[in-house]
Amino acid sequence: MEPEMGVGGTRAREGIASEVRVVPARAGAVGLALRRTLVDGGEFGHHLGVLDGDGPPVLVDLAPPCGCDACDNGSAVLLEELDDALLVVLQGGMVHARRGVRRWQGEPWVAG
Repeated sequence: MEPEMGVGGTRAREGIASEVRVVPARAGAVGLALRRTLVDGGEFGHHLGVLDGDGPPVLVDLAPPCGCDACDNGSAVLLEELDDALLVVLQGGMVHARRGVRRWQGEPWVAG
């Protein structure tokens, strides 16, 4: 959920309007971050992320994915999509796989 994350070129984002973080008291539990983004000077969308230690939040979902009128399904659909993404995290249905060092041992594959 860094300023450039989660946009995918679908809308120009100017920054973060606000952020709320929920940090659980239980050790090892996943924290949540919800950001409101700015587009054309006004609050536009939501970015939902999980907190991974001291690093920046890891993007889970953004809503709406596009800002055009043709993709506007209304606030009820937007809230349902956000609720669904939140429930996946809260029910333990998300695993964050960090990028790490990859090593290969063995013979390289050769087409034959």
